[in-house]
Amino acid sequence: MQKNTRDSYSFTSKFFHWTMSVIILTLLAVGLSMTRMDDSDLKWQIYAIHKSFGLIILLLLPMRLTWRLMNSRPHLDMVAPWEKQTAITVHWLLYLAMFLMPMSGWIMSTASNHTPLFFGLFEIAAPVAVNQATASVAYNTHITIAWVLMALLGLHLSGALKGHFIKKNNILKRMLPGRSKGHQDSSSEF
Repeated sequence: MQKNTRDSYSFTSKFFHWTMSVIILTLLAVGLSMTRMDDSDLKWQIYAIHKSFGLIILLLLPMRLTWRLMNSRPHLDMVAPWEKQTAITVHWLLYLAMFLMPMSGWIMSTASNHTPLFFGLFEIAAPVAVNQATASVAYNTHITIAWVLMALLGLHLSGALKGHFIKKNNILKRMLPGRSKGHQDSSSEF
């Protein structure tokens, strides 16, 4: 299995990054809109799909973290030390949010007696009892983490775009799909 190099992310790293990015961004957009919908069969179907994809994030996250911890990351020599530390901090906060967001949703659903039915196939209950106080805390956590996650994603994207368009480094390019594994990074290359 291909691993990350000093200058490039592996296919596996890109797969986790982009798959989870698409799911998370979709879940955030759907989450913001579904709560504003009038009660209907469509609304509850959207909620069910939302919960199933949230559980997929909980499944993918430990695999992504394991891969991340087993691989070196491409260097960040082209950025200032404070930018490097900020990027590392934002990444770890994103991982924490990627755990807390679906976990709080799962707990909220189970505690409010709306256990997720994974793509209509089988129920996956969180290890909590039906309890309105627990559901309320989980709901508030879910909403708060959603806003924190959006802010962190904004920082992450801003850093990548700043590097690409202003600093003209290859930080963004090396995470894009289809990039060759042997390509050398250059801070002057655009």
